[in-house]
Amino acid sequence: MIAILAGVLLDFFIGDPHSLPHPIRAIGKLISALEHVLYKEGTGRNRQVFSGFVLWLITVVATGLLTVLIMTVALRISLYLFAAVETVFTYYVLAAGSLRDESMKVYTSLAGGDIEGARRDLSMIVGRDTGTLGA
Repeated sequence: MIAILAGVLLDFFIGDPHSLPHPIRAIGKLISALEHVLYKEGTGRNRQVFSGFVLWLITVVATGLLTVLIMTVALRISLYLFAAVETVFTYYVLAAGSLRDESMKVYTSLAGGDIEGARRDLSMIVGRDTGTLGA
């Protein structure tokens, strides 16, 4: 519970500074790299579904294993280090403050009729190409 509370407080007071490395961004880069390998132009629906499953499986397994490895090493070193790492992971996973701030930028751009600005703002939240999205 302490790690959850501390993670919530960090998220509330600090948010997610764009200048810091973030595991969610790393996961997004992994997904983008896997998409380039797995998805091929002109392939059928069954191939696309299978590729999506493989992408999901690799992403979940890689993320899970790396998290378990980091947490295990931290625990073997110190219970305090484990608690600190757990707090940081909770902070990274929440990202509620940043999601609110970034999504409001998209909303404000859309409300003002600035579709290009909304696409640019949305690209801060998602790892997909937003250049062709409509309102």
